[in-house]
Amino acid sequence: MERAATEIKPLAHQLSEPFTQHGSANVACIFELTDGQTISVFFIILIPRQKRYYDSGRA
Repeated sequence: MERAATEIKPLAHQLSEPFTQHGSANVACIFELTDGQTISVFFIILIPRQKRYYDSGRA
């Protein structure tokens, strides 16, 4: 991020603890910039549903 920008630079960043929401695991990263703006980036990892016995077509 610092190499890509010439005028606006990141001052700090915060990384959240992993949390689950709507069937996925998430981590948020918040960047604070020199001009006062913030950028939030969410990393989302989908958690596959476990296949249940009755979903397999067996009786």
